[in-house]
Amino acid sequence: MTATVNDNEMTATVNDNDTRATVNDNDMTATVNDNDMTATVNDNDMTATVNDNDMTATVNDNDMTATVKDNNTTATVKDNNMTATVKDNNMTATIKENNMTATVKDNDNYRQR
Repeated sequence: MTATVNDNEMTATVNDNDTRATVNDNDMTATVNDNDMTATVNDNDMTATVNDNDMTATVNDNDMTATVKDNNTTATVKDNNMTATVKDNNMTATIKENNMTATVKDNDNYRQR
């Protein structure tokens, strides 16, 4: 199950098996992998990394928030009204950038833009 959204070099990709969400917006990348539980966000040399074992999150940026939770596998990144959310159990990815919304749900294979 793959959902891909492209809008002015902003790409969101969700794959069901590896539970990966990738968002690119002006060199800002958020990646979540289910097995190693890693979230990485880069925006003008700002990096947030979360690893499951040591569960470390570091966020440096005005109005940019990255949150990762192990149990429901949620990664949220906001940068100038751009939001990416990935949840493992219901497999939901939501990306908003200047009124561009893509939503993917694994169970009903739902996509809205």
